[in-house]
Amino acid sequence: MTGSGGSGKTLLTQQILLESCRASLDGLEFSPSIIPFRVSLSSLSAFFGNKQGGWAVVELHFSEGFGADSAHVQAVQRVRAEADPALVAADGFDEVQGKNARETERLRRMVLRWIGTFDSAAVCVVVTSRPAAVEGLREAFGRLGFVARRVLPLTGSKAADRS
Repeated sequence: MTGSGGSGKTLLTQQILLESCRASLDGLEFSPSIIPFRVSLSSLSAFFGNKQGGWAVVELHFSEGFGADSAHVQAVQRVRAEADPALVAADGFDEVQGKNARETERLRRMVLRWIGTFDSAAVCVVVTSRPAAVEGLREAFGRLGFVARRVLPLTGSKAADRS
């Protein structure tokens, strides 16, 4: 999902996770077995240097942020052990920044390689970014099976229609 700053990309990822959890708790037919995760790509990118991919990177990230015994880490371990269906909301591709343009490009390509390590049959990945950050990488995203969707900010009249 791409959109300008403040258009609601992060809020949308939070809402997707909330609705996934709500559907699971309500026992709806939606997909009660899907386990949703939200990761900040700028924080997660610090763990790419360890040569691990997929869930191992997420587990390291959550261990450092929430503790090795946290519910976050336990959920990742469950997904890894049982190959449960999962949703990964990878927020802020545009916020993955290096010390210079070349380093930024390298880090963003590492993010794409990390995404490519997931089994696409079991894991749905949603990536958010401002448009400029993905311009030179649209083909790489396309090879991973991504379809671009743009988030447009609600105008006053559209917001009123939603209430």
